[in-house]
Amino acid sequence: MSENNTTKEDIEKDNEIFTKILNGKAITEVVETGRGNFTLKYPLQKEYADIIKKRIEYLSGLDISKLTEAEIFMYETASTLDIVIVEKPSWWTNALSVANVDFDLIMQIHRGYLSFVTKIQECCKRSDVGRVNREGDELPPTEDMGDGIFSSLTK
Repeated sequence: MSENNTTKEDIEKDNEIFTKILNGKAITEVVETGRGNFTLKYPLQKEYADIIKKRIEYLSGLDISKLTEAEIFMYETASTLDIVIVEKPSWWTNALSVANVDFDLIMQIHRGYLSFVTKIQECCKRSDVGRVNREGDELPPTEDMGDGIFSSLTK
């Protein structure tokens, strides 16, 4: 949808999503696959740190200079999905980690994740929370803004 066709309801939905992120609340989406459904969460600041820690854990002890770009990408993808998958089919738990699962399935889930993240980022771009109105006045924060984006780091 182009910005010119954005309705008031669209902006309200975008504002709601953006406000949830500011308050450290989970936003999730289900990715359906032929092997079950996976619920993914939009990563907040703490989860981004957790993704980096997981990547370091995976790569620790490996000679990174000997890994191919594809192998490095796979570790990056696995570390991301290990953190953002919040609900999964029961068989997934037995796999212990994304790194032990079928590559095609991982790519299908990862594409769903990237699509989800892009959609949320677009909502945040369109949101008018905290923006300046046409007269140059800052728009007031809404009552449900909470204590801000960093609240997720302390919970």
